[in-house]
Amino acid sequence: MVTFDDLLTIRYGGRTFQIVYIGHCHTKGDSVVWMPEERVLFTGDLLDYRTQPVNRLGNFENWIAAFSLLKQFPARRIVPGHGPIPARTAGVWEEFRGYFTRLRSRTQATLKKAKTPERAAALVRMEEYRNWFRAHLVETNALKMAKELRGRR
Repeated sequence: MVTFDDLLTIRYGGRTFQIVYIGHCHTKGDSVVWMPEERVLFTGDLLDYRTQPVNRLGNFENWIAAFSLLKQFPARRIVPGHGPIPARTAGVWEEFRGYFTRLRSRTQATLKKAKTPERAAALVRMEEYRNWFRAHLVETNALKMAKELRGRR
């Protein structure tokens, strides 16, 4: 077993792999694997490309904040945790971050009307993401977001 705090660099087979701790986003131990020479970024579940994310143990606010850090990797290729490998890296982070920020704003709006996280989550609509894989998770994600917005995790 190997543990690390922020960064672990491994040289194997003539290649460099940097494992970078990102923080508590999807889970409490989210990290990415960066191959600097090839400029390939393996994101794990920090990026579900055109796929509804699952966030049972995570923290949406931290996840949203992490996108600015993830954008700093000058990746030629991004390998997501779920979904297809994007043909281009341009706009990938903005697209996924957009999902989260829309989910947050729509959940905030429904919380004002519905009063409880459960009722609010049932009202959240994300029609522009209906063609994403696991589209049925909108209500689940809205409930998690509503609880975070109310200060409960």
